[in-house]
Amino acid sequence: MVKDDPTRWHYRLCATRSSRRLGLGAIGTFLLIFAAWLLAHPEYLRAQRWEDGRVNAQISSIGSTATQFDLLVQQYIKLAREEDSQTKEYYHRRIEDPRVEKMIDLKTMPVSHWPSIEVYNAFNEYFFSSIMLMETSEDQHASIKLQDRIAAYEKKFEVLKKALDASQR
Repeated sequence: MVKDDPTRWHYRLCATRSSRRLGLGAIGTFLLIFAAWLLAHPEYLRAQRWEDGRVNAQISSIGSTATQFDLLVQQYIKLAREEDSQTKEYYHRRIEDPRVEKMIDLKTMPVSHWPSIEVYNAFNEYFFSSIMLMETSEDQHASIKLQDRIAAYEKKFEVLKKALDASQR
C-alpha cells in the first residue's frame, strides 16, 4: 500500500483554497467594475444632455439669424417685382445691417464649429444664392435672371431649414 505524501495532501488543499479565492476575486472585480459603471453612466448622460442642448441652441440661433435675414431678401423680391429703383445697390446699402452682419459672422465661422457639415453647406449655399439674388439689379437682363434667382434662392432656403431640422438632437 502506498502512503500519501503529507506534502502532496497539503498542496491539494492549498490549490483548492486558492481556486476559491480566484473565483471570489473575479466576482469581486466584476462587481467593482459594474459599480464604477453605475457611478460613471449618469455623468456621461449628463454631459451628453448638455452637449445636445448646446447644439440645439446653436441650431436655433442659426435658424433665427437666417429667418431674420430672409426678411431683407423678401423685401428685395417685393421691390424687384415692382421694378422699384431702390433695388439698385440694395445689398451694398444694407451691408451694415445687423442681420447681414450676423450672416457674415456665421459665414466666417470655421466648419468645425457647425452642428453638421450638411448645415454648413446648406447655409453657405443659401447665403450665396441670397446675395446673388439681391445683386441681380446690377446685372444686365435683370428681368430674365430675377425669376431664376428667386427660384434658386427659395430652394436653398428650404434645404437650409431641412438641414437644421435634421440636425436637432
